[in-house]
Amino acid sequence: MTGNTIPKDQIKVSEFIINETNHKVECCPVGKAPLYAQYQEDKEVYRAKFAKPDCENCPLLPQCPIEIKKEMNTLRFTEKKLQVDRMRTVMTSEECCKLADFRAGEERIPSVLWGIELILIPI
Repeated sequence: MTGNTIPKDQIKVSEFIINETNHKVECCPVGKAPLYAQYQEDKEVYRAKFAKPDCENCPLLPQCPIEIKKEMNTLRFTEKKLQVDRMRTVMTSEECCKLADFRAGEERIPSVLWGIELILIPI
């Protein structure tokens, strides 16, 4: 996958519990529910606001993707970011890494044909 890489210790937005029917963030990985959750369909943007006391005592705060604001802490991400994080989770699994080691058949065919051509055509 191309694009920016996220630090290994940072929490992915796919780890937040999201209701698939109404597209709203239900809770964070620790289990704290947001005070406010919204999904903008036209921009495909998720937004959730968490209480400051909930986040201040959280052990995962240094790795959390929230923005610390004056009144409430805000989580904002796009549908594309959510899909990319889900795909990265799948791609880093052990099974996917093994499958990625295989070379594509299309890459091998020209070199095989080149070898056969050298054998069949006398120089």
